[in-house]
Amino acid sequence: MHTSIKIETKKAKPNDAFVFVACFFAMLLSWSNSFMYAQTLFEKTYQLNDGGLMGGWGLITNDYLVWSGSSLPDEDGITATPNSIWYGALIVTNGMGDTVWTKVNFDSVYKTTYGPVVNNLDGTFWVVGDKVDQNNQFYEYFIEQYNFSSSQFINRYAFQDSIPFNCQILIKLTSGELLLGGSYDDVIGNFRAYLLEINTNGNIDWRLELPAFSNTVNQVIQFEEINNGLVVAELYLDAAYVTQIANFSVNLSGQILATDSLPSLPIPGFGIGGLYFINSGSKMIIGGQFSNPSYFDVGILKADINSLFIYPTDTIGGNYTEYLYGATKIDYFKGFFSGQMYSNANGMQYDAYSILVDSFGKILHDYYFGDQNYEDRFYVTGESNNTFISFGNSIRNTPNGLRNLAYIVRYDSLGNVSTGNVESLKEQAVQVFPNPAKDHFKILAPKEHSNTKFHYSLLNQQGKVLVSDSFINETQVSISEYSGQQLCFLIVQGENYYQAFKIVIE
Repeated sequence: MHTSIKIETKKAKPNDAFVFVACFFAMLLSWSNSFMYAQTLFEKTYQLNDGGLMGGWGLITNDYLVWSGSSLPDEDGITATPNSIWYGALIVTNGMGDTVWTKVNFDSVYKTTYGPVVNNLDGTFWVVGDKVDQNNQFYEYFIEQYNFSSSQFINRYAFQDSIPFNCQILIKLTSGELLLGGSYDDVIGNFRAYLLEINTNGNIDWRLELPAFSNTVNQVIQFEEINNGLVVAELYLDAAYVTQIANFSVNLSGQILATDSLPSLPIPGFGIGGLYFINSGSKMIIGGQFSNPSYFDVGILKADINSLFIYPTDTIGGNYTEYLYGATKIDYFKGFFSGQMYSNANGMQYDAYSILVDSFGKILHDYYFGDQNYEDRFYVTGESNNTFISFGNSIRNTPNGLRNLAYIVRYDSLGNVSTGNVESLKEQAVQVFPNPAKDHFKILAPKEHSNTKFHYSLLNQQGKVLVSDSFINETQVSISEYSGQQLCFLIVQGENYYQAFKIVIE
């Protein structure tokens, strides 16, 4: 299939940027059926202590992958009981999944679980964890800092707080503080949404319990730092035990500035599996599952916070029972939902999968990793070196019996990469350099697409097209007149090809 667009730049109309972006995504959707998606570059499992692993948090950088959770010395994650013994576990690999180091937090008194991980952008990462005693009574939560290349922690902050806080989200603020979000159980066992900020000295700056919209479940499902503040989404159950969403604007001192109780979700019985924010936090892309009618289908919703309007945008469809576990925003244009699928057509097993979604809430493609001998699931999906990486767990038979293993897969969005070597990946992807750029940058097409006509467009953060043109093999883009704009978005597309980049203009 051959597809091309013509972009006029000399006689631009005020809405040309919107038309271009709309046309671009429409064209991308038309290409998706011709792509050979989900070609696996590597698929690896990891086992510690000859036992099982629980959890599925992950951190993705260009050079390292970090899996975090818990290790069960003599059990698998399926038969684990409340009285089982488990230890905190970290697995750090290079970008190709080769183990750099592992850590198991042995403790004869307390059980440890590692949770969310965040890149500290200085060669180290932070990981959140918690401890309970042998009777599963909360003891403390903590934050530890590690080198990517070393298993020895650099710093550790521990908190024996009056609230047994369960952290589900972790971000690093531009000021350097760490912000944790999740929930805790109140005295009668109900969930309450909670935010906690840790300053650079390891002290708690502020705590915030969000207003409860339900008598049973209120949980922080996502938050993001935007415009010197926070936008926070809270999941709750209404009186009919149907999942709903509320949205909060919070300043960086932990004060609620505004609350938007969004209307009921338009799909009855929709179970939310994750969401991410787009357009400076004014809109949300929501993913979840619903009955349709003899199986569970996966649906995508888009919520406009300003107009308090939610509408369905897409579904996958098929004779599957599917579940989503989380969402990851990749960049200005797209995000991922991750989960597992129960397939009658594939040995009655759970298969891991992820869904790539654009900023309009349309499914660009779904990626399946089925094997009739195993049960796999994904919790986190990200992007690195122009490929996608997913973290999760896989239940497999091992020499030690049935075990729940850490599961990491790296896969290609184009289907034309035949090796897992990083250098080969770079050769077969569009290259943009330098980045950051000052006066100009170059775009180099992949060797496999030599003599192919490519189109590119440079957009500012508001989606306005700054410059667009076509090229064959390589081109140089002058950006001296756009200095000070800091961050723009470059889209490069050709026949059966698409990539998007963040460009920093010095």
